[in-house]
Amino acid sequence: DITEDAKYVNGVVSGMDYILGTNPLNYSYITGYGDYSVENPNHRYWAVELDKTLPSAPDGVLVGGPDAGLHDEYVRGLGMTSEKITIPSQRCYVDDIESWSTNGTGIDTNAALAWVVSFIEDEAKAYSKNDGNENKTPEDNKDTTDDENKTPEDNKDTTDDENKTPE
Repeated sequence: DITEDAKYVNGVVSGMDYILGTNPLNYSYITGYGDYSVENPNHRYWAVELDKTLPSAPDGVLVGGPDAGLHDEYVRGLGMTSEKITIPSQRCYVDDIESWSTNGTGIDTNAALAWVVSFIEDEAKAYSKNDGNENKTPEDNKDTTDDENKTPEDNKDTTDDENKTPE
């Protein structure tokens, strides 16, 4: 984070918390993570829900999540229609392979997930170096062990000492 402002890191972490289940459905939109997580993403190969000879999605696949637009036929077939929306938008989700608008996955969403996870990991390392003080900056992490061992005599300015004549 080039701003070194903790509020931006906290915003990214809050977004990740939402994706992992801190949301109105208490549901993780990443396969294999959390007590309640995606099992049937809309994908041509990970299609075990339609064809038992095909594999399930591996852990770590992010799906699109709630979609108040109710774009696909599957969710409309469940009785969710845009004319009768009484469900809050963050609850418009179906974990079914046929619901491409809520359960679709792709390289675009999963590439972003990889970057965010890497960013959070990097920030967590910096945070742990700060001993948990989120207000410190990376500059505050400089090694000061030599400074701590200096005596007051060591800290004295000696730049003019070289030009002085002996008394």
